[in-house]
Amino acid sequence: QEWECVVTEEKVKVIDTQPDHRTPPEVADGYPYIGIGDISEMGEVMYESAHKVSAEAFNKQRRSFEIYPGAFIFGKIGTLGSPVRIPHQRFFALSANVVLLTSNAEKEISFVFWVYNSGLIDHQVVEATNTTSQPALGIQKIRKFFIPWPKSNEEQEMINARLENITKTIKSYLRQESKLRAIKQGLMNDLLKGHVRVKADASTN
Repeated sequence: QEWECVVTEEKVKVIDTQPDHRTPPEVADGYPYIGIGDISEMGEVMYESAHKVSAEAFNKQRRSFEIYPGAFIFGKIGTLGSPVRIPHQRFFALSANVVLLTSNAEKEISFVFWVYNSGLIDHQVVEATNTTSQPALGIQKIRKFFIPWPKSNEEQEMINARLENITKTIKSYLRQESKLRAIKQGLMNDLLKGHVRVKADASTN
């Protein structure tokens, strides 16, 4: 009773990143053209592996919409859903396969992001998905996705803070895992190449 149900477009902007639906030509050395798969688990743009587009294509998008802190992309063609945050510094263009959800109200866009990572949105994606060979979501359907909304700003801030802290903890563990994997790989290489000698245990048959 202390919450209400709203549609996404009431709280944030849902932007079609490539209204003409034409993927710009790829260039050898340009700006990353990123989709869902071009953001690492740590939230970083994987520049080297991403397709590149021209400065003209990049500037066209930069003039068309703003990316505020906390903004995220949401897959609408091919990979559906899977929301990921993107940097608000503009050094990349966004793929035609995603929509951008953004707002200059950082707390609100943060809450919408967490809702979009929940089963509530997954269920709506399944219901709205076209049964074609390549799954697709219309942007108007995404704008009308229902989201629960706490009327209390304090409650919203508490939920945001709790989930942000959990995310920081997860990223910390991922960094540790990455370091340990690198150490393990280096040790395996040294052992297999004979750079490090292993003494056999005399008690082992």
